[in-house]
Amino acid sequence: MVDFTVTICTYNGANQLPQVLDRLLAQQHTDPLSWDVLIVDNHSTDSTAALVRRYQAQWRQDAPLRYCLEPRQGLAYARRRAIAHITAPWIGFLDDDNPPAVDWVRQAYDFGQAHPQAGAYGSEIQPLYEPGVNPPCGFERIAPLLAIIQRGPEPFIYTHQRGVLPAGAGMVIRRAAWLAHVPEQPCMVGVKGRSLVAKGEDVETLGYIRDGGWQVWHNPAMKIGHTLPAHRLQASYLINLCRSVGLNRFPLRWYAIAPGKDRSWCWPTGSVTCCG
Repeated sequence: MVDFTVTICTYNGANQLPQVLDRLLAQQHTDPLSWDVLIVDNHSTDSTAALVRRYQAQWRQDAPLRYCLEPRQGLAYARRRAIAHITAPWIGFLDDDNPPAVDWVRQAYDFGQAHPQAGAYGSEIQPLYEPGVNPPCGFERIAPLLAIIQRGPEPFIYTHQRGVLPAGAGMVIRRAAWLAHVPEQPCMVGVKGRSLVAKGEDVETLGYIRDGGWQVWHNPAMKIGHTLPAHRLQASYLINLCRSVGLNRFPLRWYAIAPGKDRSWCWPTGSVTCCG
């Protein structure tokens, strides 16, 4: 039986995946943990599938590398495809631009064993800038919108009063909590191709799990990086990102004040077309 599955959802990730896969190849202290890796290809048009086959031919023997395709574009769909393919009680989600520390798998698994009421928990995420690229002045104020999560050296529970939740990149989910509380059809489909219009799927998912009675934690012992190319620090990208996040506050807050109510206002595209 597999104890822990690392899932990487990717779209056209052939250029970025190697940095993540190489770190998974280098994972340490995983004995006697039984773990594997699942790549969910979100309908890529590049050489992602071929890249995975090359890695499979030289992969470590103690952690099989698997591949599946999700033709519906949208990160929320890709993660649901992963849930359908996984039997492990714990699922650790990485994006294709999130190289983990070499002890990430072990830290992630151990935290779950030590916290039986945890339904999900997130990583510390450090920025990885391109050579010669510096963040703009005041960047730290919006860094969490780019999944840069640095919230101190001690673990803590995300309560409603904190007003935030972990980033989806680097989060670990208890599969039983997902199956019990996360609906098959998402409201927010997440990043779709390169579109940011329907961001917010992670907040939606973690909201269901927390409202189901499970704890959601921050675990700073789990460390990953987030590669930030120069274009993501340009004003045009940041304005678009902030606009998308702002627009998607409505459906997320509507769910927060009316959980379990009629979700017919929430469309598969992740956009809100009307309200009443």
